[in-house]
Amino acid sequence: MLPKSLTYSGKLSMFVMALMLFLYADAAAQKKKRKSASSTAIESEIVLAENQLSKYRILLPSAPSASERKAADILQQYFLEVSGAALPVVSAEEHRSKYEIVLGQNDRLDELAVNIDFNSL
Repeated sequence: MLPKSLTYSGKLSMFVMALMLFLYADAAAQKKKRKSASSTAIESEIVLAENQLSKYRILLPSAPSASERKAADILQQYFLEVSGAALPVVSAEEHRSKYEIVLGQNDRLDELAVNIDFNSL
């Protein structure tokens, strides 16, 4: 639970930090996997959008909080402004995809073995 004194911009900052941590952990895991597969493998990039299209979607918990819904709306809006690609916002109850931006305290994080202490953020 977030302290009541935390402002909206503070919550947004926490969200951005969690998103960056997730993307970093995903990139690090992919890099480690590539290195173990072949020492001469060409490193690939994570492409979130190209030509105003994206394979990614924003994944919310099954029962998102108001802050998580707001964070998804803001991310969706900014992503559209920056890339021209509209990311759908879906629930964790929908089928899994390898192209997900996971928000909030989500079951998918447990499946990915990403341990984030949301209380200490």
